[in-house]
Amino acid sequence: MFKEVNKNPKKRKAGDCAIRAICNAEGKSWYEVFDALVEIARRECYAPTNMNVINEYLKGYPTVSVMYEDRYGKKRRLKANELGKLPKGNYIVRVAGHMTCVKKGVLEDTWDCGYKSCYKIWRVK
Repeated sequence: MFKEVNKNPKKRKAGDCAIRAICNAEGKSWYEVFDALVEIARRECYAPTNMNVINEYLKGYPTVSVMYEDRYGKKRRLKANELGKLPKGNYIVRVAGHMTCVKKGVLEDTWDCGYKSCYKIWRVK
């Protein structure tokens, strides 16, 4: 299931998907998350949306396996729209070329990226 949500204060789709996903999952403002990422980015000399910065910011959250066995015994990656199978909660999800948020089994983002394969999932709540 998909719900259109844009946490950017000016409702822009401006290459800030990681910031939007994090603030949506954590319940923080876009500015709070942006400022925290900038602080890490300055210390590490990366751009605020670099995956090294994002990983540092999210390091305290447990991760969830993105792989599972299908009914034929083959390993495959979860798709973002399959995250409703996980225990109810808030998740930050890195999919191919994008970051998104899943809250209580619903993909919340500016566009439906549910067909994309998951590469990393952090459980926030």
